[in-house]
Amino acid sequence: MHIVFCTQSYRNLDFNATDMITLRIAFNLKEYDSVKVLGGNNEEAAKLTQKGDAILNNKNGNIRENIKFRGAYSEKMLDYVAFCNSKLSDLQGYSHKRFVFDGSVDSDLSANQEFTAMLSVKTKNKSKSLQPAKIYVGVPSFIRNEHIYFKIKNNPCSNLLIVGNDMKAAMSSIMLANYQLAKQNPANSQFFIIDFLSADDAQSKYYAEICEHIDNVHCCKKREMQELINHMEQELNLRMENDNNGISNADRGRIVLSLSYIQNAKELKKDGYTASPITGKLIKILKNGPDVGIHLMVYAYTNKGLEEVFERMTWNEFENKIVLAEGGGMAILSEQTTEPRGKGYGLIQTDDETATYNPDPFVFYNQFEAKNAGKEGEILKKIFAIYNLEK
Repeated sequence: MHIVFCTQSYRNLDFNATDMITLRIAFNLKEYDSVKVLGGNNEEAAKLTQKGDAILNNKNGNIRENIKFRGAYSEKMLDYVAFCNSKLSDLQGYSHKRFVFDGSVDSDLSANQEFTAMLSVKTKNKSKSLQPAKIYVGVPSFIRNEHIYFKIKNNPCSNLLIVGNDMKAAMSSIMLANYQLAKQNPANSQFFIIDFLSADDAQSKYYAEICEHIDNVHCCKKREMQELINHMEQELNLRMENDNNGISNADRGRIVLSLSYIQNAKELKKDGYTASPITGKLIKILKNGPDVGIHLMVYAYTNKGLEEVFERMTWNEFENKIVLAEGGGMAILSEQTTEPRGKGYGLIQTDDETATYNPDPFVFYNQFEAKNAGKEGEILKKIFAIYNLEK
């Protein structure tokens, strides 16, 4: 009796019996997977570049025993897959649940059934407990059962960082995230957005015009930033004191502050190597807030602009990271991969339970076409109207 064990990646895979498998073959893999498949410290599969290139090893990963060869490869593979699918469709009760985005259609949020089900709930969330909020951002650009999302929850580092030049994708995602947070959290929760775009920018009124239609989501003036952060620090201190005394904070609601286009915030920039006093308070919130229901979401146009506010070591306080096209955003990821294809595409790195590849490639939502969605549908259409604004 024998087993042929085949997988694309060891990520999220609870299988630790490879030490009992002597014959191992690896095609092109990342270093982590190469070591897991070939054994020892054998990272050689990460150096394979051509389709079909492979390594066979049956000597416990000894690199000197690697046997390189070229596996069979056919350009007609898609034809074979189509043939197999046609046979599967003949099976009774077969359901093809996996989804592949091929880039030929717009990324429509209304195709997300779980999201539209949330819209159909007529009553406001009256729960007083802080449950994890699932925040959808786009459609997978690979085979995956579910649309792409991250979570905001009462865990260390549960914050969001977005970096890159695709402002429309970033701003619509921040607005959509705040909308979903308001729908999923207790009625006493508060969500604040501060935008640092210049007043003559085409998108400068974007957040304010939408926030007025969403309960508990507020677009604040730049001059209000220091007072707001001071208030958040005071609330953080109170919640931490409650936590130390065994008093629950579950009935205090969730607080999320979104800082958009942060590289324009002069008050937050470092003085040499020293963080500004107000940035010091933000770092305190980053480190201690998520545990007690206080979080940050930050968008920087470039990696350089981000470094002018936060030291690199602070980036580790963001469990959820989204990279946009251009702007040097790849530097915020702990694992390197191919950059986003262009505007409208992104990479998301989040917790292992949520991700498939980590970082996951995806396409940002850019429209909501559901009919009969009422007021909620109109709000969502306003969120994606940013794609029709001129630069």
